[in-house]
Amino acid sequence: MIRTVVFLALSVAVTAAAAQEAPSPPPDVARAQAAMGDLGKRLKAALMAKMQDEGPIAAVDFCHLEAPKIAAAVSAEHGVAVGRTAARLRNPNNAPVPWQAAVLDSFQHKADAGTAPGDLVHVERDGGSLRLARGIALEAPCLTCHGTHIAEPIRQAVAARYPADAATGFSEGDLRGVIWAEVSGHKDETTQSDPRTVIMLSLAERESLREEMRWRMELLSSAMTALAAGDWEAVAKWGDAGAKGGPRGLDFRPSMPEGWFAMSRPTHGRFAALADEARGERRSSEAMKHLAEASGYCVACHAAYRIQTRDAAPR
Repeated sequence: MIRTVVFLALSVAVTAAAAQEAPSPPPDVARAQAAMGDLGKRLKAALMAKMQDEGPIAAVDFCHLEAPKIAAAVSAEHGVAVGRTAARLRNPNNAPVPWQAAVLDSFQHKADAGTAPGDLVHVERDGGSLRLARGIALEAPCLTCHGTHIAEPIRQAVAARYPADAATGFSEGDLRGVIWAEVSGHKDETTQSDPRTVIMLSLAERESLREEMRWRMELLSSAMTALAAGDWEAVAKWGDAGAKGGPRGLDFRPSMPEGWFAMSRPTHGRFAALADEARGERRSSEAMKHLAEASGYCVACHAAYRIQTRDAAPR
């Protein structure tokens, strides 16, 4: 008995010592992991609540409208670009960029060889910035909308919101996609007081981005003015204009991180939905909701990122 107690005590001591000696992840990795964990927990909790309270069709609407806002909020709160992507897409706004597409291909080969999706992790550094991705395993409740046997009302709801949907035919435990995070490696003397992720741009790129942001604000103002006046033709015009991407001047997009696109693409989508509403049922409450969501993405982007010029010189 004494030997057993001594052995147990030694085991606990060795385990505790090993835990103490285990190296902590680098700060940027810890931030990325925290943001990814937060996003996963929030999405799952909100989606399960929606399904239990209102059913699976309401869950389709949730994924269409609310999931992007949750991702934007998590990005802003953690100062880390975070999101989800997959090889078989439902929401085209979640399309993978090249590094993510390569990770998805690698993960699929490993999953086919027997590795559990949740055990698949990718870490890379590019110019000092961190990219992190983790596999997502399809869980049983997800089969309602992503499985092989989908009820017709749900199938119709998905088709109405995602005409090009390719995210069905899964089985429980399949690799559904990845959750990813990007952390900028750029730092300066203001990092301690302003924890937002830095985007490095040239002076010309910065001015082009500023012009784009001013134009977006003008679009929002013009659309709200037209809506207040009941001018639905003008609302449709401003919605169409806002649905189009592209810079006003020099193309700054090659210098932007993927997290920025995760907020800009849904912004375009909200303007497109505004134009559809103006040509359809013309419900002021729905139009205002689309404008509020577009504005919310703008706010979240400003909360997550700040611009630093790489070629500014003292004069």
